[in-house]
Amino acid sequence: MNWRRAVARGVSEITAFSRIAAPSAEGLRILIYHAVGTRIREDRLGIYTITPERFRLHMEVLAAYPANRLTGMPEGTAGTGLRTAITFDDGYKDNLYEAAPVLQKHGIPFTVFISTAFVRSRDANYLSPEEVKELARVPGATIGAHG
Repeated sequence: MNWRRAVARGVSEITAFSRIAAPSAEGLRILIYHAVGTRIREDRLGIYTITPERFRLHMEVLAAYPANRLTGMPEGTAGTGLRTAITFDDGYKDNLYEAAPVLQKHGIPFTVFISTAFVRSRDANYLSPEEVKELARVPGATIGAHG
C-alpha cells in the first residue's frame, strides 16, 4: 500500500470512529466489510480486504464505547440513539474463521450477505454450503442474500 492510500485510510478510520464515539450521535451506522485477511485477486486498489489485526482493532474500538449499541441488521433499523451494524458482503471463508471468533468474543452481532453464485463456484476463497450452515449456527450471526 502506498503512503497516500495509507494516510487516506487512516484519516477515514479516525473520522468514522470519532463519529461513533460522539456522545450525542444518533442513527444507524453500517460498517461493511468483505474479506478479513483473504487476498482478493480482483481488488487492484486494496479496498475489499482488511488485515485480521486491523479488524480486531476495529471491533475492540466499537466494543469500548458503551453508548454505541451494536446491533444486527434486522433489528438495527428500530430504536433511538446510536446503533452500529457490522456486515460482510459475498461470503468469504474468512468471515467464518477470522471474523466470527472476534465478533463472538466481543458479543457483537453481524450479518453476512452471501452470494450464492460464489458458494456454488466452490472457489476456495468463499464459504462452502456446509460452512454457510456452520456460520448460521454462530451466536449473533445472521445470513442474508447478496443480490
